[in-house]
Amino acid sequence: MRESEGRAATARRDGAAPAEIARLEGFVRAARALAAVHEAEHVRWYFTEDRPEHALAQREVDQSRARARDAVRAAAPILDDKDQWFFRACSKRPGESAHAVNAALLSDRSPAVSNPLTTVALHGHALRPDRRNVRFAEQQHTPSADADENLDALALSLARTGLWNHANGLPLPTVTVTGHGNRSRASGQKRAEVVAKALGDRLSRLLRTTFQDGTPGPHVRLSDFALTLDAQRVRRATDPDRGRVVTVDIDDHRHTSPPVPARPAPAGEPPRTEPPAPPRPTADPAASGTSRPTGTEPRPGTPLTRPGTTESTTTSSHRDPARPGRRSAQPRPGRTGARLGPGPYPVRRGVRRFRAATGRTPRRERGGDEGVPHMVRAAWDRARQQYPGALATFGSENPSMPGTVGTSRPALQQVLRTGHLRELVTFLFQGIFSDLVPEMLGGREDPDPEIGQERPSRRRAAGRAELERLAAQLNLDDTLSVAEKQAALARATREHTVQRDPDGVRPPLSRAERPFAVNYLGLTWMPASSVYDLAMNTGLQEASEDTGGLVLTGTAGSTYRFLVHAARMRDQWGIDLDLGLIRAGMIAMSLSAAHHSFHEVMRAAQLALDTVPGHDPVLDYQDDWGRYWNVYPLTEQELRERVARDGLFPDEHARALLDVT
Repeated sequence: MRESEGRAATARRDGAAPAEIARLEGFVRAARALAAVHEAEHVRWYFTEDRPEHALAQREVDQSRARARDAVRAAAPILDDKDQWFFRACSKRPGESAHAVNAALLSDRSPAVSNPLTTVALHGHALRPDRRNVRFAEQQHTPSADADENLDALALSLARTGLWNHANGLPLPTVTVTGHGNRSRASGQKRAEVVAKALGDRLSRLLRTTFQDGTPGPHVRLSDFALTLDAQRVRRATDPDRGRVVTVDIDDHRHTSPPVPARPAPAGEPPRTEPPAPPRPTADPAASGTSRPTGTEPRPGTPLTRPGTTESTTTSSHRDPARPGRRSAQPRPGRTGARLGPGPYPVRRGVRRFRAATGRTPRRERGGDEGVPHMVRAAWDRARQQYPGALATFGSENPSMPGTVGTSRPALQQVLRTGHLRELVTFLFQGIFSDLVPEMLGGREDPDPEIGQERPSRRRAAGRAELERLAAQLNLDDTLSVAEKQAALARATREHTVQRDPDGVRPPLSRAERPFAVNYLGLTWMPASSVYDLAMNTGLQEASEDTGGLVLTGTAGSTYRFLVHAARMRDQWGIDLDLGLIRAGMIAMSLSAAHHSFHEVMRAAQLALDTVPGHDPVLDYQDDWGRYWNVYPLTEQELRERVARDGLFPDEHARALLDVT
C-alpha cells in the first residue's frame, strides 16, 4: 500500500497525465480496501463463534471483502464473462462424444485409454455488446440515417444468435427495447415503438430470405423472439442527450443463471448476487437495566423481546498466531475473547467497538458512518463517477429551506467534510428529489399508493394563500419601489417562518448556511406546516385520531423516499446503512423545522420498511398510544431522561390525568 501511495504521489508531483494519476489512485484505494479486510479478519479472530461479537465481526469481514472486490475491479477492470473464452464439453446425444466413449461413462467397465476432453470454443457467438443504443435528434421520433447501419448489424447478430440457439436447444434471445424521453414517457414510448418495428422488419427479412430460404422447416420466425417495450423519463439532473436514446438490451440465454439472492430486491431493481450481511445483533431490553417509573402501567402492545444475538451463517476459520501459515477449522482451545491481547491499534479499536455494540447498552451499533453521513458520501462518490457535471444538483439556494448552503462545489465539499445533520439532509434531499440519486440506482422508485391517496387531501394553508395574494398585490403596486416591495413581503412572511433566535439554533448555523438562513428580521426558514395543512375530515386525520397520532401536513414523503433509497443503496452498492439511524435523522429534521409530526415521519418510515424484505423488526412502528416508548436507536431510559417531560411518556401523562379525574 505504501508503494502504491508513493507512486501516486510521485505522479501528481511530476504532473503525470490525469488518466495515469487516476489509475494509480485506484490502486491505492484497492490496497487500502485489502488492508481493511486483513484488519477485519484479525478483529474476528478475537471472538469465538459462541460470542455475540463474532456475528458483528463476521459481518465486518463480509462488507470489507465486498468493498475490496469493488475497489480491485475498479482499479483493474476485467472483461465481462460473456466476452471471455470458455469451453464446454459437448456432443449431440449422450454417450457419442470421444470423451463419453473413451471414459466408458455408460458402461460398467473401466476405460481402456486415457480420456481426451472434447471441447468447443464458443467465443464469438455472444452478441458484442449485448446493449445497443439508437440515438434520435432533438424533438424527432424517427431514427436518423446513421441508425440504419446500427440496426442492420443488430438484426444480423440477432438472426445468427437465434438460429444457433435454436439448433442447440437453447431459448431464443430476449430483446428489451427501452425508449427515453426528457419531458414525458410518451415520447420515449413512441421512439421505442419505431425502433422495435424497424428492427423487427430487418430481422424478419434476414430470417426469411437470407438464412432459411430453401431450407426444410420448421423455420425460426420473428414471432419466436420475445420482445418487450418499455419507456422511461430521464430527469433534469442527467444529460439531456440521454433523453433522446433508445436502448436495445439482449439476453442471449447462453450465460449461467446467477445464484438466487437470499433477500429479494425491491421491484424494478436488479437482484444482488452476493449474500446479504446477517442482521445486526440487538440487545435484550430486559437486560438493559431500564425500568418504568413507579406507579405506571406497562403500555399496551409491548413488542416482543428482542433477540440477544444473531448467529452468523458463515463459518469462519481462526488463525493460530504461532502458525500464521496454517488455518484450523476449530477455534483455538482456551480462546474466549474475554481478554484483549496485544495487536495493532486498528485491531484493538475494532475489538472495543464490537464489544461496545453488544455490551450492556441495548444500542446495537454505534458509528455515524452508518447513517445519513455515509449515505451522503456514497451518493456524492457515485455522482462524481457517473455525472460529474451534475454535482451542483446536491446544492440549493432556497433561503426558506433549512440547511441551504448554495450550489458551489467548495460549499458542498465542506458539507461532506464537516456538515451537520441539517446540511446533510438537505444535500441528500436535493439529490433525491431532483432524481439524480434515483437515476444512479436504476430509475425512479414506485410511489407508495397510500401516500398517493393522501395527497389530494393536502391543501394550501390559509397563511400561505394570504402571502401569495399579498405578493400579487405588491407586484401590481406602482407606487412602491422594488426594495419597498421586498421589505413589505419579508415582514409579512416573518410571521410564517420558524420563530427562533438564529444564535440559538442547534446545531449552530455554519458559515456557509448563515447567509441563506438569516436576514434582518431573523430566520428565513419556512416550515411545511406554513405551506400545507390537512382538513380534519380527511382519512389520515380520522385514522390517526383513533390511535392518538398527531397530524400536521400528511405522511412524510421525504422520509419514505430517503429510506427507500437507503435500502436501494445498501442492496445495489453494498454499503452499510442503518435504516434506523437514517429514520432518526429524519425525525430530528422534520420536527425541528415543523415539517411533519412524529407520527407522520414514523408512518412514512414504516411504509418504506414494508418494501424491504427481511428488515429488522425492532424498527417497526407501533401505531398506538404507546408509540413513543420505542424510538431506535434511543433506549427507553434515554428517552425518559432526555426527551420525555418529567420522565413520563404522553400516554403516561394522559393516564395520570384520568386517574386524578
